[in-house]
Amino acid sequence: MEFDYWNYRVVATKESDCWSYNIREVYYKNGAPVSWAAEPQYPCGESLEEVQQDLNNMSKAFSKPTLIEKGDKLVEDDIIQRINDLKVQTQKETGSFKYDFCYDECIEILRNKSEAI
Repeated sequence: MEFDYWNYRVVATKESDCWSYNIREVYYKNGAPVSWAAEPQYPCGESLEEVQQDLNNMSKAFSKPTLIEKGDKLVEDDIIQRINDLKVQTQKETGSFKYDFCYDECIEILRNKSEAI
């Protein structure tokens, strides 16, 4: 399969009732993910500098929305990103954010809703 470019992304996979997150190579055509590595990636290279550069490239995956593996496609999990953005905004506006179990429950509810995608 031909692709325009690739990058590292955080990919979420749900097995039974457990979510697993890892970094994968994701390949794009016309800006949309069309393929991804079957196995999680780890930094590698032929020198320490190349390993460090690979790790730096992997770290950029955390600045993008998580991708959810849905059978033969990947979809962006922008709902979770919006909740996290709201948390940061609330903390900036009020000077604090009370973290409690409601936040975790809210994320789990939204993840379950995203299964309909």
